[in-house]
Amino acid sequence: MLKPFLDFPIFATNRLHLREISHEQAEGLFNLLTNAEVTRYYPVIKFASAQDCLQVIDMFSLRYRQQEEIRWGVFLAGGNNLIGIVALQNLTHSGKATLVFALHPAYWRQGFATEAICAVTAWGFEQLGLSCIDAEVIPGNVVSERILVKSGFVFTGFYSEKLEWNNKKYDINSYVLTPDCLPNRTSVT
Repeated sequence: MLKPFLDFPIFATNRLHLREISHEQAEGLFNLLTNAEVTRYYPVIKFASAQDCLQVIDMFSLRYRQQEEIRWGVFLAGGNNLIGIVALQNLTHSGKATLVFALHPAYWRQGFATEAICAVTAWGFEQLGLSCIDAEVIPGNVVSERILVKSGFVFTGFYSEKLEWNNKKYDINSYVLTPDCLPNRTSVT
């Protein structure tokens, strides 16, 4: 059973700060979600300007209040520039969630995605009482698959046309993480 959450969880790892995304970060979110390298395997709606992201940020907040998802902004420790997002979404009362993440290419290959994922998934198991976290990756996104495996996720299969976004169907590779698969974790404060 999913434990209720009231205050937005804010925490830090050795190098990162994870907190709620606010309107202040609209420009950073726009830069992230309009980057062709980021969206190559991460289908998102098309944005014309940072102003368009304000409604998306409000949607993140609403879904949080409805206890459907928690979407963190990823920031370098001591910084205020959004470098990525990580989320537990599709939260169910049966204790399941789906992990979603994206990081700006300027911060790739430095271990930041793994660090953020490990912090969020540990929190999900410990504080929400999740029993399982899944992740879906569009085939070809080898880097994200490596990040998931490094974070303890296990490949569970290929599914043809399982993901539908904007009237287009995508194949996916499915991964799952359970509490007994947790690797050594980054400390979270």
